[in-house]
Amino acid sequence: MLTRRQLLQRGAIGGAGLVAGRAAFAMARPAVVGATPRLRKWVEPLPVPPVLDGRGGGKSFTIAARESTFWKFHPHLPATRTWGYWSDSPRAGLPYLGPTILATRRPNDTVETSVAVEWRNELGNAFLPNDPTLMGAVMPGEPAPIVTHLHGGENHPQFDGTPLQWFTKGGKKGPHYITNRFTYYNEQRASMVWYHDHALGNTRTNVYAGLAGAYIIRDEHDTGEHDNPLGLPAGPYEIPLVLQDKTFNADGSMFYPTQGVTADHPQWVPEFFGDVAVVNAKIWPFVDVEPRRYRLRIVNGSQSRFYNLQFVHEHSRRALRFTQIGAEGGLLRAPVAMTALLIAPGERADVIVDFDGHRHASFIVTNNARTPYPMGARATLTQLLKIRVNRPLKGVDRTTPPARLSLPALAALPAPSVTRVQHLSETLDPVTGAPVHLNVEDAPYLNKHTHLPEVTTKPRSGATEDWLLVNTTADTHPMHLHLVTFEVIDRRPFDVAAYDPTTRAITYTGPPVPAAPNENGRKDTVQAHPGQVTRIRARFDLPDEGTIQLPPNVGVTNPQYVWHCHILEHEENDMMRAFEVVR
Repeated sequence: MLTRRQLLQRGAIGGAGLVAGRAAFAMARPAVVGATPRLRKWVEPLPVPPVLDGRGGGKSFTIAARESTFWKFHPHLPATRTWGYWSDSPRAGLPYLGPTILATRRPNDTVETSVAVEWRNELGNAFLPNDPTLMGAVMPGEPAPIVTHLHGGENHPQFDGTPLQWFTKGGKKGPHYITNRFTYYNEQRASMVWYHDHALGNTRTNVYAGLAGAYIIRDEHDTGEHDNPLGLPAGPYEIPLVLQDKTFNADGSMFYPTQGVTADHPQWVPEFFGDVAVVNAKIWPFVDVEPRRYRLRIVNGSQSRFYNLQFVHEHSRRALRFTQIGAEGGLLRAPVAMTALLIAPGERADVIVDFDGHRHASFIVTNNARTPYPMGARATLTQLLKIRVNRPLKGVDRTTPPARLSLPALAALPAPSVTRVQHLSETLDPVTGAPVHLNVEDAPYLNKHTHLPEVTTKPRSGATEDWLLVNTTADTHPMHLHLVTFEVIDRRPFDVAAYDPTTRAITYTGPPVPAAPNENGRKDTVQAHPGQVTRIRARFDLPDEGTIQLPPNVGVTNPQYVWHCHILEHEENDMMRAFEVVR
């Protein structure tokens, strides 16, 4: 049997025709796999989360993480226990996930656009069993910690929701906790960011329980109104889609593995893949649309699963062409026509799909991405959502055809003053080849003695840096940086076997490949493929509104953020590091 490293050394990773799966790797013991009872597809309509409208600035909301026991993911499953984000005034929320928060971009220093959220923890004990070998993990019977991270937000450090800012209902607090009232100044470009739990050692279980939601920032171009200057679909023709995968027990409860694959971690698994698709909190829903253009705001909210999405005609099996107009950091420089979209955990995509001329047709949103990506088994979760073009057209579709869209200009970031080599690595069991833990910067997030971060990456405020993400593992890692959006510059193959993390010398084996057309904008999460060096460029600007606060008495002297893999099982063991922006 080939080990993960042997596959890399033989050049089997990073190219076309990749077929080796994790079945090729011996495991210390097999993972425990659940199975959802057989369910019919397309029996319930797609829910659209309620909205909290914070546009115009000066708005304040109280949002509580709360447990419910009445949500049904499918009509043929019993109601079950879930977690979700709730606002009581105004009332908005779901038993699972949270409301979509709308905000307005701050165009200058004289316009007030802030949204304040008091995040409350009204949860009892931990939702799912956890692994005691993971730092910060709480066990059943212990109070559940939470801290909400606005993923993609250019946040003050005290409002960022980093893993050590957690707090419980009973008053326990993490060492970096300052406040649970977060102010978002919305100084960045119009975009779809999202919020989710980020508590140390509990992120993967808390998000799986339901703690996630969308947050959309508008500006003078992308107003969200029908008369917006760009001519984008708006109102009911703009639909958020939160993509997840889950496994359910016969009693309707959510299954998550409680047995690990190595002796080092009795319950942690390297990845989790469910056997049913959950979109906006429903299993395999359908949505009815008119024969016109729709704007879909897609977020991959899964634990580990990549999706390679297509809109496939139910009968002809032909893939409908669509247009991507935006990514995590807002609108692209130009629209990109495509027939398939690869989206990793944590990434977002802003796409326009035109159903004109398809009256009475149905399309299936399909997926064929391997699990784990890119060298795992062939996709078994191949269908997500059914789109039925069966509503009559109301009026005339006056939106701009995607090919004729003129998107706002976006200046390129300046040349970097610093280039950093950042190694993405994993430690394997020497006998079985199973993962023991993963790292960035060849080090864990926390010092095992102090339980606090040791920071070695310290960009200066306002500086532009290139980061070379050197991936010597067998997986594509969706790497997310807090605070900043960045540009993807290029990717380049290198000799994995020759890479020495002590010298950081890279031996390239081919020319650089420019970023894909649908990466031609700003991003906050990037796919770093195995056997490649992915180069990203970021300017480390700190927020210039309000006051920056640092946690007292823990040795933090500069605003501190984190960067990590957004495969949640990787992030928690231990593919995350802190960085500080030097003022």
